[in-house]
Amino acid sequence: MPDAVFGHQYVSDLGELVLLLDFESASALTVTVLEGGGIAVAGQRERVDVTMAEVRPGLYFTTWQNRAGATVTQMQDFVNAMVRATLALPDGRCLVMTGSLRRTDDTEPSPGAGTTVRKQIARQAMRELLAGRIADLDRYWTPGHRDHALPADGHEGLRAFAMSAVGRRWEPVRMIAEGDMVVAHGRLTADGAPSIIVVDLFRFEGNRIAEHWNVAQPDSAEGDRPML
Repeated sequence: MPDAVFGHQYVSDLGELVLLLDFESASALTVTVLEGGGIAVAGQRERVDVTMAEVRPGLYFTTWQNRAGATVTQMQDFVNAMVRATLALPDGRCLVMTGSLRRTDDTEPSPGAGTTVRKQIARQAMRELLAGRIADLDRYWTPGHRDHALPADGHEGLRAFAMSAVGRRWEPVRMIAEGDMVVAHGRLTADGAPSIIVVDLFRFEGNRIAEHWNVAQPDSAEGDRPML
């Protein structure tokens, strides 16, 4: 589960039912009812056991049961700040609701959480690529991915790069995200080779990388002027 979720609170706004979700860990969640809409009691707060399963980066299938016996299932899209919920109530009713999902410390209602998640997707995509784990490229990269730093675009270009990059390590020191763009400033290292300072730019379509640029130079910092 990404750091963008753990330790943070999100408002799940389903219209008549508004919940404050405090994600403590992958198994513990505190739920506060902000608006009950006749479904729950406003102000009610309880800590529940939660089950979270990743469908794809930034999209989670989350379920819990409250003390009243209601089972809540949410498909939580942290990238696009959306949520779809199913509530199985003790009286036999089943409600399906859709709405927004917003982190409480975001300055904008949406999709501030998405930019944070995209940084983590870019980090994981590069680490998987350099580790040679290329069986699931479609999880992080669009099929028509365009790469300005490689001879070929698409997944074939990525596969060829991964085969030639065995043993390299990508170490981002700082990452900046805005809109559909993520920028990473870091170091590329390999055993027995000088390190290289790199700046990678990723353009996203939804929760996958659609375009990538890269600029690099030797790590030649001296004295009190480090390059990172």
